[in-house]
Amino acid sequence: MHQRLRIIAVAFLGILILLSGRLLDIQLIRTTQFSKHDVNLLEASVAQRTQSVVLHDGRGDFIDRHGQPLGFNRQAILIFPSLQQSNEQILQLSEWLSMEKSDIVSQLEDHQLPFLLKNNNEVVTVDSQTTLPLSMASSGSVLMVSAPPERPRQIAQHVIGITGENEALLKQRYEDEYGADIKKGTDTGLTGLEKALDPLLISRGQEQLLYHEDLLGRPMFGSDMKYIGEGNSFYPLRAKLTIDGVIQRNAEQFVRQAGIQKGGIVLLDVQTNDLLAMVSVPAIDQAQPMQGGGAVNYMVQTAFPGSTFKIVTAALAIDQYAQLNQRRFNCNQNVYGEQGAQRQLGQLTFKQSFAQSCNVTFATLLQEMMETNEDILYQYAEQLGLTNRAGWVGDIYRLENVAHFPEEGAPIIWGNETDKRVKKAIAQTAIGQKNVRTTPLQVANMMASIARQGPVYRVRSVEEIQYKNEQLFFPFSRQKISGGLSPYTYRVLQELLEAVVDEGTGQAFANIKGGVAGKSGTAETGQEGLVHKWFAGYFPRKNPTYALVAVSLDTNEGDPSAYDAFQMLATHLMGEDGSRQQ
Repeated sequence: MHQRLRIIAVAFLGILILLSGRLLDIQLIRTTQFSKHDVNLLEASVAQRTQSVVLHDGRGDFIDRHGQPLGFNRQAILIFPSLQQSNEQILQLSEWLSMEKSDIVSQLEDHQLPFLLKNNNEVVTVDSQTTLPLSMASSGSVLMVSAPPERPRQIAQHVIGITGENEALLKQRYEDEYGADIKKGTDTGLTGLEKALDPLLISRGQEQLLYHEDLLGRPMFGSDMKYIGEGNSFYPLRAKLTIDGVIQRNAEQFVRQAGIQKGGIVLLDVQTNDLLAMVSVPAIDQAQPMQGGGAVNYMVQTAFPGSTFKIVTAALAIDQYAQLNQRRFNCNQNVYGEQGAQRQLGQLTFKQSFAQSCNVTFATLLQEMMETNEDILYQYAEQLGLTNRAGWVGDIYRLENVAHFPEEGAPIIWGNETDKRVKKAIAQTAIGQKNVRTTPLQVANMMASIARQGPVYRVRSVEEIQYKNEQLFFPFSRQKISGGLSPYTYRVLQELLEAVVDEGTGQAFANIKGGVAGKSGTAETGQEGLVHKWFAGYFPRKNPTYALVAVSLDTNEGDPSAYDAFQMLATHLMGEDGSRQQ
């Protein structure tokens, strides 16, 4: 019996010695090259307790003309799964954020790893100056991080554009870098500036926060927390836009209040010719951004301009007729010179015809002028910038034909050459119908050139590309489209545009401080009962600052939404006393 016990004791002692030796080998001797596979046990042990959170996708960002983030500069709430162990902390968090406790609990149940808290499917954010309550901060289960940029953006979404996963496109664009510097699954730009500037903005590595967990799954902060990323003060790059973030938000609000269902507004700085705001509706669907009408930026899509195009016909008539003001036109006739015009306006002068938007006047004048020069209308449209795309386009180092508005449509004046010899086609073209197509951006650009009396420049939406540390990477210089018209022609056009508001179809804007000059337009679409409603103008009249176009597309004749949007934004920008708002 004693002999048997001694044998068992010796066996146990031998096993203990073997286990101790093995443990000594693991922990002290071969910690970095264990087994025939040379496993690093220290790294494996740390990795087993290490978790990571993506702080930034590494893609370049956008700021407005004042250097402010386009969107709110806010913080998000990072939740660790260990919060589930403290009902008291969950309750405190729900009260602090005014959220339902059940919403927080359900998200905790759905996540095994840290996540950004959401409310109604949107990331919960708080002001950048807000701090966590001390008791929550000390628990280690809730952390404040910079809110990730929204893609697509909630603000200026059609200008900035959409990103998404498209492996075929990614591989096509970045064949040499695909799978190496640019990882599979990386989002790429699909529309807008995200598409145009994609080679400069695309992510070449995420920024991550690494931390260790304790035995209860709680994060261990302090010296064990690490930042993983390039840590580069130069990249990712960011685009400084010409958009004014405050004006853009107000413009979006006014378009919604006005009730435009399809269309929007374009606002330009007259002196710099830069884009200040652009709104297109319907808005992008956050859940399916590439689906439906919201994926289209209607401000850079061509449409019938209607009577806003009479500005071009008027410009060439001013130059071609020395005694133009002495003529009278029978505005009881329709566009073809036949009796029965929809509006019986009687005998009007040229100026009155422009103010009241009499069709037969401009049809008659263009038919006369084209008898000696079939190309005269196109030549004047060219001088006013309506035969070219209005947006900035050029090269950035090895990137060719970078466009600030990549979806911008090309304007059309004549459908074919034979129309130039057909009277009815000439008549329709004179008033912005038949085959004439322009974009709201192009019309706004024309108005800006008239407001400053030329020349015509391309519209920028990006001022410059910056390094991450705000140093200049690439500036976008001004580009001239044409020298414009003569000073005399510009002065007369300005008088005509003022008359529209003083005594014509734009009298709704007569009370805006500083004075508005502009032109209305109603264009038939070819669909029964549907028209495009335009108002294009600039203000104030003396030393103009803003050129604004508002348009409601495929709407009914009585729809006032484009006029309402124009009036709301113009009134706000000029202030109650006529002082410009910033």
